Amino acid sequence: MKINCIIIDDEQPAREIIEAFVDKVPYLDRIASFKNPLEAAGYLSDNKVDLVFLDIQMPEITGIEMIQSISQKPQVVLTTAYSEYALEGFELNATDYLLKPFSFERFLKAVHKVRERLPSASAHASNEPANTYITVNADHKIYKIKLEDIHYIEGLKEYVSYYTTDKQRIIALKSLKSLEESLPADQFIRVHRSYIVPLKKIESLEGNQLRVDGKLIPVGRSYREQVLQMVFDSH
Repeated sequence: MKINCIIIDDEQPAREIIEAFVDKVPYLDRIASFKNPLEAAGYLSDNKVDLVFLDIQMPEITGIEMIQSISQKPQVVLTTAYSEYALEGFELNATDYLLKPFSFERFLKAVHKVRERLPSASAHASNEPANTYITVNADHKIYKIKLEDIHYIEGLKEYVSYYTTDKQRIIALKSLKSLEESLPADQFIRVHRSYIVPLKKIESLEGNQLRVDGKLIPVGRSYREQVLQMVFDSH
């Protein structure tokens, strides 16, 4: 399930920037863009929309006046060049407030807030159970990585590297500890202070190393007992 969104901004360059940002995010579905808030109001009254990227200062009526006139209110991310409208945005219960010009990273933060308010959208994106994949922010993109495609994960101080089936290496800003806590415990195991591996891809234990899909991964002394119990205990 994708998040349906529309863009309302009377300035074409601003619309094009937001359109480009939206198109980079796989779970956002841009269904319309408007320069006229009155046309957008008509569209909103007849169509289901999850999210509106809304400019405030527009001719005829302001974005806030337009949204207040809609009975079924979608989530709203305000986009404006004027910081003095922030208070009105909070009174409108807007999900976030983007001050122009804003970066793609700041845009992503706003989108994540929206996603958190739409748990059904995040948990069932693309009609897949949430525990079959993870989303990773890296290289100004959002990657959707299937858990079954992960060969192993390596920690690099404040970064982690995901090594996948197609020999892709994706480096993202994240701690290995927080990643360990978020991954399914019945599918992944921490075997070293710098490595997490998928349980089903472990082939053998060779001394103080695990063979995982043909690659040797070190096993830390403090992790060895847990590895033996979870992977090699015959019960």
